[in-house]
Amino acid sequence: MAAKWSEWKNDSNFSDVVNMPSVVSSAKDHRDFFYRGGEGLLHHTEFSYIGGAWKKIKTEILGTERRITGNPAAVTGGPNRIDVLARGDDNHLYHIFFDGAAWHPWDNLDKRGLEAVLSESPAAAASPGRLDVFVRGTDNHISTLHWKQGEVDE
Repeated sequence: MAAKWSEWKNDSNFSDVVNMPSVVSSAKDHRDFFYRGGEGLLHHTEFSYIGGAWKKIKTEILGTERRITGNPAAVTGGPNRIDVLARGDDNHLYHIFFDGAAWHPWDNLDKRGLEAVLSESPAAAASPGRLDVFVRGTDNHISTLHWKQGEVDE
């Protein structure tokens, strides 16, 4: 089956994007777009592909109690689950997630034993029931952290 790339199109919906966005596909013809706004808060915009074009459904600011730096890392491991990780303005790793019904507050993952503060934005990968996070600390070492459904915090 032959396929080809479309032409680039500018989108004026994102005039306040100050970093590289992260985009996930949470459903067919639906995209969730995450970026840091000019005030340092996490923005979320939902788009649906309707009538041959992307239409903005809604925009919201998530977790207003936490300012972030760098690029957020958004992943989805299946229906009704979106996880977003970001470096906070204190250089700790933070996590916020959507469970299909609501967004949950930011969680400071530094308390999980990460020894060094982050020097860059995190990266993440997800599959059903598992989330893996990769960060670079100020010591230039890569550290990993994972969440697995069914495992309980001690």
